[in-house]
Amino acid sequence: MLSTRFVSTIRQSGCSVLKKVESVSYNQVGGVSSVRVFSSATTSKDGSSWTTKSDIIRAIAEEHDLSVAKSKRVVDSILDMIAEAVVEKKSVRISGFGSFLHSERKSRNIFNIGTKAISRIPASNNMRFRPSKLVKNNLNRK
Repeated sequence: MLSTRFVSTIRQSGCSVLKKVESVSYNQVGGVSSVRVFSSATTSKDGSSWTTKSDIIRAIAEEHDLSVAKSKRVVDSILDMIAEAVVEKKSVRISGFGSFLHSERKSRNIFNIGTKAISRIPASNNMRFRPSKLVKNNLNRK
C-alpha cells in the first residue's frame, strides 16, 4: 500500500501540484516497501506532465551511486531488450509492473466522406502495455 506521504502536495506558482513518484521498490510479498517522491517533471503544451527518460536515468544514478553514463547504459539496455523481444513477437512480463506485448492490426478499408472514396489502410504491427494488477490498483486508489 502506498502511504499518505505519496499523496502530499506542494505549492508551486500559487497552485497545488501532486508530487510524482520517482521510484517504487517492491518487497518479496509484492507490496510497496518504499516510495521516493519526484518533484521535477516535464510539462507539455496542454499542461500535462510526465517523467522523461533522463529523469529516470538521473534517479537511478542517485539511488545506486552510479555515474549518469553507467545508469544511461543500464536504462538503454533494458529498453533495447524490451523492444527486441516485442519485435520478435515475444511478450515481456515484469512482475509487479506489467507486460509489453506485440499486437497486429489487420488491414482495413476506410470511407472518406468528403471525396466518397474508399481507401485501404495496410496492416501494421504495434506494441501494447498491459499494467499489472498492483499497478492498476495503485492507479485507481482514491
